[in-house]
Amino acid sequence: MVKELFLNYGLNALRVLGIKTYLYYIFVSLLSIPRIICEGKITAVDKLMNNKMQISINGFRFIIDGQYCDQNIKEDSYTFGLVRDIYIKNVYFKHHNIDYQTLKNVVDLGGNRGLFSLLAANFCQKIIFVEVLDKYNDVFLHNMQINSFDNYAIENIFIGRGGLLDHLEAKTKTLAKLMQDHSLDIIDFLKIDIEGSEFAFFADNPPLDKIKYIAMEIHQEYGDVSKIMDKLSRSGFNIMVVNEDLQVTGQINQIAYIYAVNRNLTDVC
Repeated sequence: MVKELFLNYGLNALRVLGIKTYLYYIFVSLLSIPRIICEGKITAVDKLMNNKMQISINGFRFIIDGQYCDQNIKEDSYTFGLVRDIYIKNVYFKHHNIDYQTLKNVVDLGGNRGLFSLLAANFCQKIIFVEVLDKYNDVFLHNMQINSFDNYAIENIFIGRGGLLDHLEAKTKTLAKLMQDHSLDIIDFLKIDIEGSEFAFFADNPPLDKIKYIAMEIHQEYGDVSKIMDKLSRSGFNIMVVNEDLQVTGQINQIAYIYAVNRNLTDVC
């Protein structure tokens, strides 16, 4: 519980949100304590943090219109929950030591509302937003447009079947075909959060030799994570695995994220 509070409310939250929004975050959190205790999660806080806010992360500043997102996407989760994960907890870059300016081509597998893509648009030449559910396109485009970003492409496709959304009918592409369609010789950073489809994705033998960095959320109920780890290791990647608290773990059943660096394409030894 202490680790979770630190991850969500620590100094990095202040840096990311700025003093005014951070104080409002603390205020609505205090108001929501009864519901937090009852539900065991802070979704009630996310619901109240549905305003337009400026984000500061890794030297970049941009705007998230949480109100627009939550009004147009009716789900039992809210945009600020993604702000906490992607920006405050920094789940995709936390264990990568990267010069962001070197990341020219970025692919966001499982783009959802587009918050990772929005961050990447600050520094990359091209961000490919891959999301099988086209209901997210509008809010993705809205946030890109209010920040004057135009270095993106949208792909409403499956890359890897199986997992939570396997029942959907949608076009499927391989990663190799996606790279060909967008003239990508190398993917500098591949973010993966595809709700269990990651196991089918790796079973399909993606061109790992053309990927520098990977950050991936793991959904263990859909497959054997050790097979993914073995494939990455055999393909020349150094890997780090962490639990839900983003702490390095040696226990397979606790793995929540994998960070991988291609030794053949980077300076990592």
